[in-house]
Amino acid sequence: MTIRSALDQELSWLDNEILKMGSLCEEAVGDAMTALSDRNATLATKVIVGDAQINEIQVAIESRSYRVLATQQPAAGDLRHIITVMHLASELERMGDHAKGVAQLVLRIVDEPEVEELHQLPKMTNRVQKMIRRSLQAYITRDVDLAYKAIRGDEKVDRQYGKFLTIIFETMKGLDSGVEVITPTYLLWMAHHLERIGDRVTNICERVIFMVTGEYVEMDEE
Repeated sequence: MTIRSALDQELSWLDNEILKMGSLCEEAVGDAMTALSDRNATLATKVIVGDAQINEIQVAIESRSYRVLATQQPAAGDLRHIITVMHLASELERMGDHAKGVAQLVLRIVDEPEVEELHQLPKMTNRVQKMIRRSLQAYITRDVDLAYKAIRGDEKVDRQYGKFLTIIFETMKGLDSGVEVITPTYLLWMAHHLERIGDRVTNICERVIFMVTGEYVEMDEE
């Protein structure tokens, strides 16, 4: 096997693991929201337990990337590719943490009455899932335009988040007891997790643009 073919094999493995990780994150986000909508403690627990697999893949990607850097000594585009992989794995691992956070909150209110304004959260969830898919497609196809399109999706998530905050705060004003505001408060935290996932997608897209162009473009996100 030539040095080039060996490196290509390693890069292909890394790409496949990133896609697997992204698929698991997207599924975890969707399952966490379904668990909330259906008040399904079993599904919420599945999301929490499943986060360990996402973490394991992130560790494997990082370990393999360091080995490739040490043994293959990639340069130029290949080097940017590997650096991008490591950043993507880190961002996806944090997305898994956010999905886990939503699921943990679901367990706290699984027996509480449903809040009417809940329907806003599934809308945010659908949006961030679409963003995750687009960002990974942009990565695999080296599509800078698609990366920017995914970034623009975060603006819509932020607007949905702001709208949801307003609705929940107005709802909480009409509640009489501290017990009654517990569920709306947890819903606010869930919305924050979803908003942060959108930010993570923006970070991924920034790295995709860097990988393809060699230029780092920082958007107005953390």
